[in-house]
Amino acid sequence: MDIFVRNVPQHATKKQLERYFKAPLEQCGIRIFHVDKFGDKPLAVLTVLDTLAGQTFLNLYGTPQGSLPHIRAKRPLKWDGRFLQCQRSRNEPSDFSVRSLAFEVSQEAAKAATAVTVPKTGQNARTTRFSTSNFQCGVWDYASRRLAFMSHYIQSTPGNVTFGHKEAIILLGSAGSDQIRIDLNYYDCNHIILGTYEDPSISFVLRIAPKFYRACGLDVLSAQLMAMALGPHAARANPIKKARLKSIDEVHAKVASNCFVYRVTLSDIGMLSRVRSLLSSSAKMPSTLSMHTTILFPPETLGRSRERLDIELTDTYRFGAKPFTLRYQLDRLARNGALPPLKVLKLLPKVNQLLKDHGLDATLAALRQFYRQVPPPGPDIEAAELSTQALERKLEEYATSYDQYSPENPY
Repeated sequence: MDIFVRNVPQHATKKQLERYFKAPLEQCGIRIFHVDKFGDKPLAVLTVLDTLAGQTFLNLYGTPQGSLPHIRAKRPLKWDGRFLQCQRSRNEPSDFSVRSLAFEVSQEAAKAATAVTVPKTGQNARTTRFSTSNFQCGVWDYASRRLAFMSHYIQSTPGNVTFGHKEAIILLGSAGSDQIRIDLNYYDCNHIILGTYEDPSISFVLRIAPKFYRACGLDVLSAQLMAMALGPHAARANPIKKARLKSIDEVHAKVASNCFVYRVTLSDIGMLSRVRSLLSSSAKMPSTLSMHTTILFPPETLGRSRERLDIELTDTYRFGAKPFTLRYQLDRLARNGALPPLKVLKLLPKVNQLLKDHGLDATLAALRQFYRQVPPPGPDIEAAELSTQALERKLEEYATSYDQYSPENPY
């Protein structure tokens, strides 16, 4: 079962969380567990194998779902002067997490049963490159209040993903042919979400678009031949030439500015556990989560929904008669990926009402604040927070609190 933990200190690391929860969990009979931290956010997830032991932990240290911040557990946990709130997650743990925990439990039992030391072999060598069979680009959405991946671009092309010290590199295309290279910087990555054994996927959740390159197959082949003939040092002196691209292709160019979730599917299901071990072994990696996410496909293409929004904002018989500054703020929400164009279309009636009730200045201020503070969909955001009703309430709140005598820029 998964246990959602709130009010975690933002500076807390995964290792610190493991040490903090070790004693309370051991009191409930849980010796082996997983901890996933949501980057620098005050959120974490504990995954335990034994549901009954997990419920025992919640009975002592947890609070009911939806509890107010002042509600305390029977044995409240405190860290840096803040009380932690432990609640059972609405999402069930992925089968990959369950099998991984079961494997660790079996390994622990095997160590306790025998004192024989097995020498290390070359089979445990560190693997950083993994073959992939599928590549997708899209956004997070929700299906039945659960996180889902909305795919807007897909390529069933063999390739590989390599995890380096500062970035991950995806190569699309077979070796020796022209390849597309995608550089994903860990600094620009919010989370890395691992899938399940049914869907052995790796999803990189970025804040901005990655870098794209094209590597010519002849250059790759010549570099390999040089390494064979003159050694690897000569190959480093003459690196593979690559050309910078704006996007992967014309189809991807239509969604690149709005879709920041890049997803690959591993060719070998068994490699998923090695990926998790690799990501967990380095403190420089983004927060890594394991969860099942279904794949959705949009009812219409992103380009088509963009066209519909453009027509709505330019047609003088519709929203096109409104001031340009107002239409600019609405277009900005969709163009910069803060909201999908379809959601912006659903908010137009509410924006029109705010314009009538509060005036242009208050509505513009509300949209600017809304753009800065609307959270992107993700594993740390509930579906209800991004419903149309919730977004309308945020806009109403920002417009109502507008003060014409208080400038927006405090400097």
